[in-house]
Amino acid sequence: MKFYYIDDAMFEAGAFQEEIRHRFLCHLRKNQVKLILVSAAHKENGRYRKFLEECKNISIVRSPAIFDVDGICGTLHTGYAAIEGYPIQHAYSGTCVEFDEKEKKSETDLSGYVCGSS
Repeated sequence: MKFYYIDDAMFEAGAFQEEIRHRFLCHLRKNQVKLILVSAAHKENGRYRKFLEECKNISIVRSPAIFDVDGICGTLHTGYAAIEGYPIQHAYSGTCVEFDEKEKKSETDLSGYVCGSS
């Protein structure tokens, strides 16, 4: 099972952010995802609330938080995520990290997320 760590820059206004959100949501729809961790430095906005609505079947944890979701445990801060069994991940503008629970690995190059591809 896969889960994700993102920062809230994805929910800022702009054409680029809109495209990234669209690609990420398409990817989420095609894959079984049970958890999204969000490092949040900004206040919630309409784009974030819309994202929550579209991901209503996925557990979403927003920083700051100590969490345990189906055995995935850790601490989520505004600037980083410390998840048991994985290296600490720092949030940068546009951060999106995919974690593979089965393989126990993480991947930060998600440029291949395009709607319509496998």
